[in-house]
Amino acid sequence: MPSLELDNTRIGLIGLGYVGLPLAVEFGQHFPTIGFDIKPDRVAELRAGHDSTRETTPEELQAATQLRYTTDPADLAACNVYIVTVPTPIDRYKRPDLTPLERASETVGRLLSPGDVVVYESTVYPGCTEEICVPILERESGLRYAATEPNPVGAQPSGRRTEAPEHVPAQTATTDAVAQSSPGGPGSHPKIQPTGHFFIGYSPERINPGDHEHRLTTIKKVTAGSTPEAARFIDALYNSIITAGTHLAPSIRVAEAAKVIENTQRDVNIALINELAMLFHRLNLDTEAVLAAAGSKWNFLPFRPGLVGGHCIGVDPYYLTHKAQAIILAVAHRQFRELGFDALRAHGQLNAVFYDVKHLFPAHASAYAGQPRDGRPSGFHEGQGGYRVID
Repeated sequence: MPSLELDNTRIGLIGLGYVGLPLAVEFGQHFPTIGFDIKPDRVAELRAGHDSTRETTPEELQAATQLRYTTDPADLAACNVYIVTVPTPIDRYKRPDLTPLERASETVGRLLSPGDVVVYESTVYPGCTEEICVPILERESGLRYAATEPNPVGAQPSGRRTEAPEHVPAQTATTDAVAQSSPGGPGSHPKIQPTGHFFIGYSPERINPGDHEHRLTTIKKVTAGSTPEAARFIDALYNSIITAGTHLAPSIRVAEAAKVIENTQRDVNIALINELAMLFHRLNLDTEAVLAAAGSKWNFLPFRPGLVGGHCIGVDPYYLTHKAQAIILAVAHRQFRELGFDALRAHGQLNAVFYDVKHLFPAHASAYAGQPRDGRPSGFHEGQGGYRVID
C-alpha cells in the first residue's frame, strides 16, 4: 500500500449538518468524498440538490462533482481519511453528552485500515479526543493509535503559510520543498505508512450558522495531528480548500482548548454586557451611548447586549467547566490517597480540599468523610465557620 498522499485522498464525512455539509461540499470539489448521515430524510434532500439548513446553495451542491451521500456505513470502507462533525450537546444536568461522538467513533473504528487518518471537528474539552475517542477507535479497529511529541509548524503547498506559535520555531523549508524531495512527490508524506497504526487529527469547526459573509473557506482553520507527519498532512489537506489559510497548533489538546475558549470568551463578555445594560437601565443611562464612549479607547472590546443561544456559545463553556471540575476531584482524590486524612489535617489542607469536593461534587463528598480512628468515625461537620473535623 503506498504512502498517504493528497492526490490519493478519499474522504468520508461523518455528519451532514450545518458543519459537515459545507465541508463535504468543498472537499467534494477536489477529492472523492462520501457524506454519511444517519437520517435518511437528510440524505434524500441532499441527493435532490436541496439543503434545508441553507448553509449551501443548489449551485454549490451541484459543483461538488465528486461528492455523494449515504446512510450506509459500508459505503465508507474505501475512504482513508475520516472527518467527524457530529454534535456535542449537554444533558439536563449541564454535563457533556458525548453519545453522538462515541457512536461516530464506533462507526469509524469498524472501518479503519492501517495508515488511515481520523480528524475530529466537534467541540470538546481538552483531552477528550485522545481520552474518549481514541480508545473506542482502537477497540473497534484492532489497530493502535500513532502519536509522538508536539507538532512542528511549517509552510504549506498552497503558498499560504501556516501561523507558527512563538514557542515553536517554523521550519526553514516549505512543505513543497520537503514533498519534492520525497518519493511520493508534492503533497506526499512517506512516513505515514501502514504499520498497524492509525493517525488522529483535530480541526475545530468555526462555522457561524446563517452568516453568509464569514464562510467555511474564508475563516482561518486551526489544525493539529497526532504525529508531525500526520499534522502536516492534515494541515495541507485543509489548506487545499481554506483560502484564509490555517494555524497549525502544536498538539491536539491545544487545538481543543483553543476552540472551547473561543466561545467561552464570547459567552462571558456578552453576559457581562447584558448585566451592565440592566444596571444602566436602572441608572437611566443609554447603554449604547455608554458603549460608544468607552469604545473610543483602542483596546475596548466592542461587545453589545444580546441573546446567547444556539449550539455553541450557550453550551461549550460547560465542556470546559466539566474538565476543570474533573481535575479538582482528581487532585482531591490523589491527596487523600497519598497523604491520608490525618496528614492533610496536620498541614491545614483538609478544609480546603473538602470545600472543593463538597461544593463541586456533593455526590462524592461522603467518599472523603475521613477514616476510622480507634473505632470511631472521622469526618466533617459543616458549621457557621466552615468545616471542622469530627474525631
